[in-house]
Order: sequence, then structure tokens, then C-alpha cells
Amino acid sequence: MLERISSSFSSNTTNVCEQDFEIILQGILKRDMWAMKIFDAWGKPLLSGLLSGHVHWMGNYDECSQQMHLPTNKSFVSQPINTQYCTLLPKPPLSITLGLCVPSSCNQKSVASLIEILFKNSSITENDLICSNDPPYGQQGLARDAIITYTDISEFKLIQVPQNSTSRIIFLAEFSAIRTLRRIFTMKIKNNDDSFLFINGIRVLSLCWVIIGHSIAFSLSYTNNIVDVIVWTRNIAFQLIINATLSVDTFFVLSGFL
Repeated sequence: MLERISSSFSSNTTNVCEQDFEIILQGILKRDMWAMKIFDAWGKPLLSGLLSGHVHWMGNYDECSQQMHLPTNKSFVSQPINTQYCTLLPKPPLSITLGLCVPSSCNQKSVASLIEILFKNSSITENDLICSNDPPYGQQGLARDAIITYTDISEFKLIQVPQNSTSRIIFLAEFSAIRTLRRIFTMKIKNNDDSFLFINGIRVLSLCWVIIGHSIAFSLSYTNNIVDVIVWTRNIAFQLIINATLSVDTFFVLSGFL
């Protein structure tokens, strides 16, 4: 089957994505360890329960994006091609979610073309794919860091020179993490109000705790390494996840101050 797929690629193609994918296929045929790692990271319909709704073949993100470690000689397996993880989310009536490990040189359009080569008449488009190396995510990260930096600078400027502060600086300082954390953990009481400001801090932290607990709980539907949770429980920070059900109890405290 792999020989048939390899023969589907043009020998004189100038597409870097197809060239890298051809190298991966040749590595699989040769049983190279790095190529087998990439193939192993793909989602596969090997588990039972398809008729019961087991249609999420996610593969292994970490195995695709990280180097393979050999515990025998404590070394990493080098591979000639960097890879990225893509998720195929086709539109109905196709309801199967498939994880793909493809070369980093491929964009969404190239991956869709590869799928068309592998599976004829698949009707898959680039809009059905989400890849870990997509530029928009990196741009969002830069924008987020720029906003955080600018608001923190505005906060410091507001603290140092409060009498010369403009309305624009005050507005930007409202988005500062420093000012927000100070307000969350304050124990001061307003002179013109009988309310405790720290109640707002409890409310925010409780809300975040509930959201994290629900996010982990719902993601278990896509988890195929649930046994690893036993190892994660040894981490003290993971106790927040295990005991997320207790986060609801904090709302009894809030109700007492109503």
C-alpha cells in the first residue's frame, strides 16, 4: 500500500511539501525509527466502537511535535524533517475527526492536496484542517504579549506620576494584570459601602477553577491515554484539577455575604 501511495507522487515535483512527504514514505518503507514515529503519530481506526460513536482518531500530538527519546541509550532520534500536527474536521456527512502528522513545510492547502492524492475524491478542502503551525495563532500570541506589555507599562507610569496621568493611560491601566491582581487580593473595606472587596476575588478565582475543571472533564472524551492521569496526580498542581468538584463549595461562602 505504501508503495502505491509513493508512486502517486510525481518524481519531478517542485512542491516542498510533497517532497518531504515522499521522504517520510521512503523512511517508513525502510523502517527508519524517525519515520515510524511520524507514522505512529497519525490517528488510526484501530480501536473498536466505531458504531458506538468512536469517530475521533486524534493520533498523538506530542509524538508528532517532539523528538523521540530512546531510554536505552538516553538519546534522541534525529529526523531530517520537522513535523507539525494537523486536525482534519470534515463537514457532514463525514463526521470522523482525524489527527495527521505532516511536514512543517506543508500549509493547509498542501495538506488538503496530499489527502486528495491519498484518498481519491475525498472532497477535503483547506477549510477542513487546523494545523499547529498556522500563522494566525502566532500573530495572536504577539498581539497578546504586546497588549500585556503596554498595559503594564501604563500601570507603572500611572503609579509613578499619578498627577500627570491622562485618561488614555488610566483606561489602558484597567487592563493591567498588576492592577487586577491587586484588586482581587485586597482586604480593604470601602468607606461608603459595607461590602468586602475580597469577595470579588473569591468569585473570580472560583469561576476560573470551575472553568478549568469543566475543560478537563469534557476533554476526557478525546483522551486515549487516561492511564497517564495516575502519574499526573503526583504533581501538587494537579490537585486543583482532581478536586475541582470542591470549587462549587466556594459559592456557599459567597451566598453568605449576599
